[in-house]
Amino acid sequence: MRDLYWRVYEIVSSSRVIDANELYNSLKRMISDLTRRELDDVLLKLESAGFITVVQVSRDQRRIEFVEQPVEAGQAEEAPPDDQVQ
Repeated sequence: MRDLYWRVYEIVSSSRVIDANELYNSLKRMISDLTRRELDDVLLKLESAGFITVVQVSRDQRRIEFVEQPVEAGQAEEAPPDDQVQ
């Protein structure tokens, strides 16, 4: 699950905005036994941690947007903390 969490984070952060089906298909090529439920669980954790926003575009379509974390002077950009990954 941790590997999936980081892959989702990397894909979404690099693309900034991605369709949920496109994200799933991209991940499915890397992780053949991935289920939609697993992806939904990771998206929920990333959204509750404030790293992404999931927007329902239509009944069957969701858009995932990366949330820019403000970087204060003297601090490096941070990745999601390990304690939020299970």
